Amino acid sequence: MKFPSFLVAAALLTLGCASDPTPTAQVSTSGESSGSAGGGSGSSSSGSVGSTSAGESTGDVAETSSSSGGGALEPIELDRAWVTGLEGAWLGPVAGTPLGDLPQFYWEFAWTDADALLGVADNGMGFRVEFEFAERDGQWTLVETGTLPGNNTQSYVLHPVSREGDLVRFEVLDQPGYLQVDILPGDGSFEMAVFVRGEAHGTFDLAHPS
Repeated sequence: MKFPSFLVAAALLTLGCASDPTPTAQVSTSGESSGSAGGGSGSSSSGSVGSTSAGESTGDVAETSSSSGGGALEPIELDRAWVTGLEGAWLGPVAGTPLGDLPQFYWEFAWTDADALLGVADNGMGFRVEFEFAERDGQWTLVETGTLPGNNTQSYVLHPVSREGDLVRFEVLDQPGYLQVDILPGDGSFEMAVFVRGEAHGTFDLAHPS
């Protein structure tokens, strides 16, 4: 299976954020996940997939995202059942990335010995994307890590900040308006939209491969 999307996935989840003039994420060459950066609006997430303009609240995973411009965000509670809905293998297209639309992206999520749900996409050529959902001190977090060839790794710690239905928005708490990840698990589906400084950097429409 070919993975042309790994370059774009690493770019939109790592390099897109690294282009910020004052990034707070820690860049590591050890491959370890560390640091935090990004942020989001704190606006409501959706329970269905669609498109809307910035500042418009429709309850959809949007193609654009507004920012509150306020202070640090507050995390919300997230149940384990929601996280478990992302378990398994996923395959599907990614639209609207900085490098165009991608026909195919493969991602596999499994529980680790540390009781975290880890999603790994790795083409074996130095491009790697990881999403790790873990519960720490009663609070679920999402650690997003992107790696490019040369073991150039950057990681962001996000928290759930809003929920409508099964759609949950994750953001870095202390930088509203920077990095936002909207995730909607469904019955055999996994939809996700990524925003960097309010601009769409990719919409994932995944399903379990047959």
